[in-house]
Formats: sequence, C-alpha cells, structure tokens
Amino acid sequence: MKKIDLRKKTEMLVFLDGHFKYDGAFAKCVKLSHLPLNQEQRAKAWDLIGAPDVDFWPLISGPLEEFSEAFPGFAISRIGRSGGYLSISEVKQPATQWFFEYQPDYSEASMGELRCLTKMVLAFDQACDAVLELFKEVLATCSIEEQTVLLPVKTQRLICQQAI
Repeated sequence: MKKIDLRKKTEMLVFLDGHFKYDGAFAKCVKLSHLPLNQEQRAKAWDLIGAPDVDFWPLISGPLEEFSEAFPGFAISRIGRSGGYLSISEVKQPATQWFFEYQPDYSEASMGELRCLTKMVLAFDQACDAVLELFKEVLATCSIEEQTVLLPVKTQRLICQQAI
C-alpha cells in the first residue's frame, strides 16, 4: 500500500492530483488488457468474462462492500462503456460536506478535508488491489464446466373421454 504522510499538505496534493481519474472521478482501470496477468491467466480471464451464465462478481466484490462500510455515503462502482473502470461514487449526500465534488484543484481544501479525501482514495486503491488478488485466486482455483440443465416445461394436451 502506498504511504502518504497525512501531515504534509503538499504530499497529499501531489498524490490526489496525480491519481488516475475517469470522467473526473478517482478511478482504476480494470480492463483485462491492462491488468497484471500472465498469458495463462489472461486467456482464462477472457473465457470467464465470455461465459454468459457465469457470475464470479460475488466472489471478488467483498473489498468493495468493505469500502462502502468504511466510508458511508460512498461506493466503488463499475463505470465506462464496458464497465472497464472502478471509481469512487457518491451514493448519497453525506451529513458533512466534503471537498470531494471532483474539484480539479484541491489546494484550497483544509488539512482535515485533504486527510479525509486522501484516506478515502488510499482505501479505494487498497480495495481495488484486493479485488485484483481475489480475481487472480478465482482464475487459479475455479474452472468453467459446461453442463446440460433440463428444465421442466408445462404443456397442455387433449384428453378425450371416448375415441372419436
């Protein structure tokens, strides 16, 4: 985890200004082509993503839920045309006003506001890293098996009392 001295305004500003953003929100690219995966992991990941009936998201989303619990009113959401980014989003207006409204210049923020925002962005980065590690674990320990599922089908038929 990256270490930022929360007593130094300049260090927090450099971190926040230099952090990747997507549409103005603090974000992390999670497109398969950008993830640090080896060739075997990448091939398996494409198979996993391409399986329409397979939902692996519940296996890896725990850190995102923990983030929301730690920062009430905020969540980590999938954004972008294909959901290729994770970003911090506000889910409701917090009781206290944060200097978070996607300001391009945080230099006017108080030290308290900068600390809160820096802690949240650091926690966001940590949650994204944890999701990646869980995804790699899914790739290493899970496999996709094809199965045939017979579904009961209700039909109607004609029954006559006597032969016609």
